[in-house]
Amino acid sequence: MAWQEHSSDPLENIVCSVTVVSDSLFQMQEMNEDSEEKDKSGRIALEKMVDYGIMKTNIDYLPDEVSALKAKIESEITLNTDLIILIGGTGLAKRDVTFEAISSVIEKEIPGFGEEFRRQSYQQVGPFGLMSRAVAGIKKTSIIVGIPGSPKATELAMDILLPMVGHVSQLLRK
Repeated sequence: MAWQEHSSDPLENIVCSVTVVSDSLFQMQEMNEDSEEKDKSGRIALEKMVDYGIMKTNIDYLPDEVSALKAKIESEITLNTDLIILIGGTGLAKRDVTFEAISSVIEKEIPGFGEEFRRQSYQQVGPFGLMSRAVAGIKKTSIIVGIPGSPKATELAMDILLPMVGHVSQLLRK
């Protein structure tokens, strides 16, 4: 079966949660400032999902803290959210803990996602693309993904991720 046949799986019933992992955007949200105005990557992710037919989405902002991220992921799993996306915190800095949070929750990793993201990133930005710790996995019926926070990286990650979401979601519900 060709991969295009899988990509035709319907996405209109997919429920998605987007969390932007950013200390500064979280603080803005806490102070009732317009964090969405400053958030380019979250907006790009939401626009890409709409382009693919995913209409049931929400966006949230959390700090780079493992416990907060794990709690958010577990909460979304309990709500049967199909696709849980964390944007940011996938680099090598001390505060970048998205990879650790996701890795500690997932039951199965989808290694091809991170590998393909790094391969295409390398083609675009050279060796710096290899420093990303983009990750994807599943727990119960949820797909959990951690992607870099730069707008270009978010766009690339969504282009890699979205064609497979419908099929993976159907597999998880069987």
